[in-house]
Amino acid sequence: MKKVCLKFALLALAVVGMFSVSSCEKEKEDVNNAKSTEFKGEIIGSEICTNEIVGFLIDVYNPNNIGDSLLENGIQYTNVVKTYSISQDSATVGDVISGTFEILPDSLQSRACPCMHQIYDVPEIIINH
Repeated sequence: MKKVCLKFALLALAVVGMFSVSSCEKEKEDVNNAKSTEFKGEIIGSEICTNEIVGFLIDVYNPNNIGDSLLENGIQYTNVVKTYSISQDSATVGDVISGTFEILPDSLQSRACPCMHQIYDVPEIIINH
């Protein structure tokens, strides 16, 4: 009986672990991940990873289907993504930026900041400029 309970407990832990990791790696269904796409948006905040790497939150104006909703500083945003591909010295909150981007593939999600250290659970992009 103890072996059955132990196997069940281990199986339950494995399932919970898989859901924890997958919840950190969302993907929008209507965005082609392999295609570089033009965008324009405003930097609305930042995420400091434990290893001193800074990610920037961007409220994307165009295209309007890539991000997630986020309440930041009392303001509700509806199309927020984050990126670690902007230099900390060249960007500040309030800057409007534009360029081309790609959604970070699932296999590379959170390569700059491990999932367990992320504060914001929004899609991550790579800006190509």
